[in-house]
Parts: sequence; C-alpha cells; structure tokens
Amino acid sequence: MMKRKTIYFCTLAALMMLPACNNNDEVPAVPAEEETVMLSGTVSRADGPGIPAGHHAKLYVAERKAEDPQEELYCDKADPITDSYSLTGMFAQWYKLAFVSVPESVTLPDPPSDHAFNELKVDYSPVLENQDEHQGEDLAIYRANIDRWLMPDETLEEDVTMKRITGQLVLDMGVLEDQFPSKVSKIEVYLPGVPTQVYIRDNADGSVNLVEGQTTNCSYTFEPLSQDEYAMYFNLLPCTLKNGVISKVEAEPEPPVGNEGTESGEGTETETPDAGSKSRAESTYSATGSYIKVTYGNERNESTEVLYAIKSTQGQPIEIKPNVKTTVYFNGMENGEFEVRYAGFSDTQIDVEEEWNGWN
Repeated sequence: MMKRKTIYFCTLAALMMLPACNNNDEVPAVPAEEETVMLSGTVSRADGPGIPAGHHAKLYVAERKAEDPQEELYCDKADPITDSYSLTGMFAQWYKLAFVSVPESVTLPDPPSDHAFNELKVDYSPVLENQDEHQGEDLAIYRANIDRWLMPDETLEEDVTMKRITGQLVLDMGVLEDQFPSKVSKIEVYLPGVPTQVYIRDNADGSVNLVEGQTTNCSYTFEPLSQDEYAMYFNLLPCTLKNGVISKVEAEPEPPVGNEGTESGEGTETETPDAGSKSRAESTYSATGSYIKVTYGNERNESTEVLYAIKSTQGQPIEIKPNVKTTVYFNGMENGEFEVRYAGFSDTQIDVEEEWNGWN
C-alpha cells in the first residue's frame, strides 16, 4: 500500500511542474510523443489587423533536441504566413514560435545550416538606405515570440499579436515659410552610427537584441514641394542618436568677388552662389553627429546652406525606442532649438495646449 502512494505522489508532482515551464527558455529537452497535434490561429498587429500592406512574414518554429547536450534551440522550419497560420504534424512537446513581419525590401532569413535559432537575424539596411523615397509607408519590423507546450490529442488555437521592435523618428520642421527667410529648396538629414541588424530571438522577455558592431551612417535628401507644414519620418532600430555638434572652421577667405554673403545664427549659414559666380572659401562651419542641412534662396539669387545640430535642449539624449514614436520639433525662430516628445503609435497626434499658436 505504501508503495502505491509513493508512485501516486511522484506522478502528481511531475504533472504539477509542467505549467511552470511554459515561458522559460531553459526548458530541458523532452522526448516527443509519437502522436501529432495541430496549432493554428490568426496573426495581427497591436495597432491593426493582419500583415501590413507591402510586408511579408514568416513563422519560425524552434525546439530542443534530446540528443543535443548544449540544449540549443534547433530551428529547421520557417513557413511564410499571411493573416493566419496553421502547423500540422507537430509533436506533443515544447516549442518556441517566432512570428516576424518586415517590409518587402528586407529579406527574412532561412534557418542556417547549423539550425541555430538564436543566430537568426534581420538586416534592416535596405530600409535605412532609401527611406527618404518611401515616406508614408509602413517600414517597421513586427515580431511576436511565444513559448508553448503542445499536448497529445489536443488542437491548440491561438491568435497572435505582433508588436513593433523598431521605433520611428519624426523631424517636424513646422511651417517652412515661417521658419526660414525664403523658400526652402532642400533639406538633408545626417544620422551616423545607426544600427542595421537585429536578432529574431527575444531572450524570453520581449527584449530587442541588436547585432553588435553592425551600424551605418545614414543620409537623406528631401526637396519640399510645399512651404507649409513639413515633417520627415525615419524608421530605426532602437538606439541613442549621436548629439550633433556645429563647429567653426578657421579657413582663410578668398579675396572677395562681387557681393559676399553673411553668417548668422547658431545653426550657422554659408552662401553658395549660382553657377557662373565664384564661391567663397570652404564652408566656415562643419557638423558632426546628427544634424540637418537646410538650403534656401535669397534675394540675390544665391543659395544659403544652414547647419543645425540635432540634439535635445533638455540635455537628455534623443532615444529611439521599440514601438515608440520620437517626435523632434524644430523651432527655427529660436536659434534652431529642438523639442523632443515621445508617444505611442496608437496616438495620431501629440497633445498640445489649446492656446498653442504655431511656432511664433
């Protein structure tokens, strides 16, 4: 009789331990049951249904192999998915499932030859290279990683919601004709040291893990067709922008030829005459870090280039956070200062005071 009780309690204890392992990457390898089960459901985003237009998506399936002494996550299955998914022929055991959606210009990797799930990564470079030509498009990376036990003779139905792991930088220039003394013809944006690659894994805690040492220097050019309210949008992996610094370059000026321009403002401006005229010496100012260069004309038919450092006036670094929109407001009427605000993507507008009257 005592022997039967001992067996009963041991079995009960083993069963009670199973749920505690549901969300733990350290689950030991378990021999798969012979019976196969099915897993299916829908895929959506936190702020919208289904896979976004202009995106493609994959579902990665990873498991632990009993014969692997390192217990590394093993992935040999990556299926394209749309707004729903269905996995058949699955064994009754523990799995990690990774749902990933990216713009069509970005390649979703296939499982590597060694099937190491933790080494799967996305190269975001195609978006970073030319997003100035794709303003208004959804260029985010969406991801959802879940851990699940599949049980014998059960069909698990689960709807999955993906979240952005990229953030968005918005440079709001305000009304251009109010910010600058004449018509703006070009705005150039420079963002150095921007990360380019991110792992698909999330360490079982939703974290965004960048590939160390993979960065690029981004430059974008915009030619405003209107002098009204103007904003530029940049989708970026999580990072801290390098504060911009404007420095004066001591260079000997050339002998004056005709009318010369002037220098003014913290942003510092240099004038470039049209073709047929001789320019002055090299620009008397240079910029490092994150900055913008605005080109506008003047009454002498000359182009003026003005450099503005992108940095927060509050003394804090400008951060790009997952699933967060970072809006940087430019105020050209106050020496090129910037104001930084953070908001979620569920809000289409940043709240302002009712008495607010533009940038004046």
